[in-house]
Amino acid sequence: MKVIQEMHDAGVQQGLQINIQAKGEIAESTPWELLCDQTTKTFLGCSESSTIVRVPSVGFQGEMKRIESPVKVLLAGASPINRSSVHAIDEVEQIYQSLEKLEPTQALLYKEPRLSWKDFREHVEKLNPHILHLIAHGSEDGVLFQSRDNRDEPINFLGDSKDLRLVVLNICASENVIKKQFALYPRRIPSVAGIWTILVTRTTVSSDFSYDFSEALYKALSQGKSIVQAVGKARNYLQGMDKSKGLEWSTPLLHSACNVLPFPPLAAIREVVDGSLLSEDYVCRIHKKRQELEQISTYIKDVISVLENPHNLSVSILSSIIQRPDQSHLNLLPAILDDVTSVRDYPTNFIKDADKICELTEQAMQIFKDLVCEIERLNDISATKELASKLLIHIKGIRNCLDIFLTATKE
Repeated sequence: MKVIQEMHDAGVQQGLQINIQAKGEIAESTPWELLCDQTTKTFLGCSESSTIVRVPSVGFQGEMKRIESPVKVLLAGASPINRSSVHAIDEVEQIYQSLEKLEPTQALLYKEPRLSWKDFREHVEKLNPHILHLIAHGSEDGVLFQSRDNRDEPINFLGDSKDLRLVVLNICASENVIKKQFALYPRRIPSVAGIWTILVTRTTVSSDFSYDFSEALYKALSQGKSIVQAVGKARNYLQGMDKSKGLEWSTPLLHSACNVLPFPPLAAIREVVDGSLLSEDYVCRIHKKRQELEQISTYIKDVISVLENPHNLSVSILSSIIQRPDQSHLNLLPAILDDVTSVRDYPTNFIKDADKICELTEQAMQIFKDLVCEIERLNDISATKELASKLLIHIKGIRNCLDIFLTATKE
């Protein structure tokens, strides 16, 4: 205890990470996250700069590891029949919105908020995700999935997933689930040869806490924070948000064999093409148009949402509901084409990227034109929806190519 206290004092002042290797039932059940600096009256467990990590071995160095991009993220939920809801749908959607702001080159997102055990296992084995976030009810015997018999199901097969690096079990007392399921104490679960880091809960948590913690956690991760920083930041956010919940913020426990940086910030905008400086105005203009593509994506998603849920409305009513695109939307693609075409004469390795942008943009312009016509008459809902989905894919492709075109690759 003396060693831990000395490290704690240094940690608050210098941003030192304290690694806890607890042995024995009492040490393992001790809420080390509640260590408090008596000088500053702050908890070490909810600090972004200094925090507590439970580690598998003595001499742990806290090595930072990155997951190869794009990072595959599976957001899964199980809300069993005849049990109170865990709000899996809302939580999955909130996390999805936080991570959706990442570029396609950074993350591939999959959301499945209502899964049976069989479907869950098939998704894990088929997608082979790097990050798994699971929301469910649980007990020492397993996890309750979408089924009528409310049977506890095993999840120990996760240890066989070859690319799984970060697991977040937003399940009541999921530390007990892991102990029983893997027949190992939590301190032995993370490994640099397997699951690097696992985030579990020490006790029962409320649905509101689960939702708020996940929102803060993934917001921090999407901003380029490591998992250690993100957990500290999420705890800090919850501790200051609702005093009535007491120490619930200390419930999440981080077991780690190494620190994980899932989404490093993108490199700075490229400013040189073959030794010739691109004007600041040009770079800003292209970057702004890249951001404006998000508005078109949002518009297309709204159209698809209406067409996928017609609610037995007549075609005339649906046509009146669907908003027509703004003129700025219609002008954006031709503007991108003009700007990118202007630099295609540079003798650089970016020529192919510029050509690809132009090719995709020309195709997207025609699809957009056809989509507007279909929306006007709405003779075939299926055809309209297909055009909208096709346009969304092209817009994502243009965004991806613009990132390559504008971003400097640092060796």
